[in-house]
Amino acid sequence: MFFAAETFVVQPNLWLLGLSIALFVVALAFATVTGAKGRWPWFVVGFFLPIAWVIGAFLPARPDSPWEQRQRRRAELRLRRQRRADALPG
Repeated sequence: MFFAAETFVVQPNLWLLGLSIALFVVALAFATVTGAKGRWPWFVVGFFLPIAWVIGAFLPARPDSPWEQRQRRRAELRLRRQRRADALPG
């Protein structure tokens, strides 16, 4: 069966769709990190200027943010495990 050349014109649109979805996923990841770090003004501005999500994701976390609390818990667990390992005989 013979296909006309016009059938394959849709491919560039698929590339654009794929790139758009990938860009959306990356932006969503940066937005999530920005929000978890407690950078809410950067998070809100990011809806209008997405570069704010990138900046907010690389800024240090606020001391009272869930991100910082999780990091603190992980550090405490690591320290507890290390102390337990050091206390073992041998």
